[in-house]
Amino acid sequence: MIIILTLLVLQFIAFKLLYPHPNFMPDSYGYLESARNNEVISTWPTGYSRFLKLLSVFSRNDVVLVFIQYFFLQGCILYFLFGTAHLLELKKGWLYFLAFLFTLNPTALLISNYVASDALFIGGSILWFCLMLQLLMKPERWMVWALVAVLFLLFIVRYNAIYYPVITVGVLLCSRLNRGIRLKGVGLIVLVLGLFVVQNLWEYKKLTGTAQFSPFGGWMLGGNALFMYSRLPRDTATPPKQFARMHALVNHHLDSLDTVKHRPDSMMGIYYIWRGPQRINMDRKYQGDSTASELKRWATMAPFNQAYASWLIKKHPTAYARYFMLPNVGNYFTPPGEFLDVYNQGRDSVQRVARIWFGYSNGYVKNFSKHLKVTGYVAALNTLFNILFLGGLLGFLLLSGFKAPAGSAVLNRCLLLATIVWLGNFLFSVALAPIVFRYQLMAMVLSAFFGCVLMNLLYRMSKDEAANRTAVTHLQPA
Repeated sequence: MIIILTLLVLQFIAFKLLYPHPNFMPDSYGYLESARNNEVISTWPTGYSRFLKLLSVFSRNDVVLVFIQYFFLQGCILYFLFGTAHLLELKKGWLYFLAFLFTLNPTALLISNYVASDALFIGGSILWFCLMLQLLMKPERWMVWALVAVLFLLFIVRYNAIYYPVITVGVLLCSRLNRGIRLKGVGLIVLVLGLFVVQNLWEYKKLTGTAQFSPFGGWMLGGNALFMYSRLPRDTATPPKQFARMHALVNHHLDSLDTVKHRPDSMMGIYYIWRGPQRINMDRKYQGDSTASELKRWATMAPFNQAYASWLIKKHPTAYARYFMLPNVGNYFTPPGEFLDVYNQGRDSVQRVARIWFGYSNGYVKNFSKHLKVTGYVAALNTLFNILFLGGLLGFLLLSGFKAPAGSAVLNRCLLLATIVWLGNFLFSVALAPIVFRYQLMAMVLSAFFGCVLMNLLYRMSKDEAANRTAVTHLQPA
């Protein structure tokens, strides 16, 4: 632990000498605006903005922010590693290998250097997994309340946690705590998250006249559907009346893109979510209206975008699976770096809200290099770890590992929970969201750890099988 802590500190110092300023992307400025204005609702979930506001009471130094994010993320990863290794009685050689693999992983530094919710969400998600594992192994009452608190914080930081409550409730009901505590835990989850959802519905109802939990869901689904439709021949059939103008706009826009040499939608990404026909339709609707705020315009259009996207997907379900979900499967195993590949979006300056918040004397940011090629190598490792995990799990199942002596109650519970969380992340990511590397670090940690555990276990099982065959051969009469 002393060596690991020393390495973490030295890495942090060296990195900040090369990149003294944090990294900024479009989300960063939205979080800072929300924190500055104390917004109850925003384009992004407000949990991270509230964290920035809380931290600003003590310091607005950008190095302090990155320091806290980095050591929180690495602390959660190491807590998972050493705690789970202790439960499984992992050999020290494997433990040391994984400890230094996670410690020296540059992705944690790159993610923590962003003014974004990624580091907090990934670290919190790993902590959430650890608490569920403890509930399954050695349950205590305090774990239930801690799990509910962590789940709530994750839910308000990023809506990728939308499937977390289902897994959490399942773990609570399967734990060995008495029935009353389990039911109280489930009830508290429903109450806390329900109140948060109702608050969002009410705030958006006041703003737009339509109750909705998160407008971003409508824009994201619209972007997914438009990416799928852009790969199809133009549909000339008459659409439903409410979508006629939008569908004509989409067809005209795609016809225009066909004449462009370098299409902005050549790869799955953010083009159709933030730009393209959805943005054009919003701008046309509010042309000449200077009274509506950007948030109101954006949120008001979300239900329509969702309805139009649902119509497109229902009309072309096979195409959606082929052109969106299937490429997303490939992206899950080899995720694109997106903003992690380029420092500050390739720019030399930051927007005014960042200058004011962090007290910069000017808007220029220093960096060693704008191109961060290391993410490509780490993404290749992510592919390897996913293959190890799935291959090891398949081999373990084929060898009846859950019933064999090599398997134990502790190992079986660990593997089952890791598989459920990995599968939940896979299904959510593939079906609904454009996949990028910074969203997949938690899954990478799980697949790396349990992939190595399974490979080691399969090796031991094969050795035991070979030894048994040799013993049987020697016992046979001449």
